[in-house]
Amino acid sequence: MLLLALIAFMVGVLLTTGGAALVRWLTDDSRPGITLADVVRDSVPGFANASDPSEDACGDRRGCVEGVVGDGVAIYRYHSLDLARQSVVYSDADFYRSDRFVIEFEDTLTPDERLQLLQVVEGTWTGSGD
Repeated sequence: MLLLALIAFMVGVLLTTGGAALVRWLTDDSRPGITLADVVRDSVPGFANASDPSEDACGDRRGCVEGVVGDGVAIYRYHSLDLARQSVVYSDADFYRSDRFVIEFEDTLTPDERLQLLQVVEGTWTGSGD
């Protein structure tokens, strides 16, 4: 009887752990460890000679962990996918959201530069550059 109880307990632990992992996988982005340092570099349009990512660049953006303001573009990383989604709900900015990143554009980047920037953001840590 004790052996059956122990087996049932172990099965319950495995099911609970598996269920929690599945919920996390379905509700959050696939790249939770990615940072702006992985994305922003001088070769990315709008970020030539940009400062290093910092929390100070976030300003008063709730849930923002770090940001970089470049020439005609800014990118912010949020603590969670939900906070990134909330940040764009009432935004008047021209933006693009990818996982925990929010990119805010000004009119100075060309459509080709925007596309190149988005390819870098979307391709980082995916095994593909496009």
